[in-house]
Amino acid sequence: MALRIERREIGGVHILALAGRLVYGEETSALREAISELLLEEKRNIVLNLGDLTFIDSAGLGELVRAHQAVKAEGGMLKLTRLGARLQDVLQIGPLLEVFEVFPTEAVAVGSFGWWCQCDKHGAYLGPPPCPKCQ
Repeated sequence: MALRIERREIGGVHILALAGRLVYGEETSALREAISELLLEEKRNIVLNLGDLTFIDSAGLGELVRAHQAVKAEGGMLKLTRLGARLQDVLQIGPLLEVFEVFPTEAVAVGSFGWWCQCDKHGAYLGPPPCPKCQ
């Protein structure tokens, strides 16, 4: 099964839901291209939902690390969610779980970005603009 990437946005966080196999070749290139597109659009808060990933090889792992480094270099954050048990085991073998922030659900991953914003009228609040009291 080829890699499918579904792209969506929730509250300023951009989600790439991966389904299928993340292996050397077209699949790793597709992920690289999807991350590059987000960064070109200045969309730097990214969650990779890996819940429907059926297989990942060493090139796929390398691409996850490369994506993390690319996003970080642009001042963004890349977080992972819904790792299957096998992928979690693979990440624990190497020190990769120390590199990535991993969350059990997409909602928790999105919420982990959090925002402290300042409203001239109501002061600081947690969440993306606009101020919820001004709406």
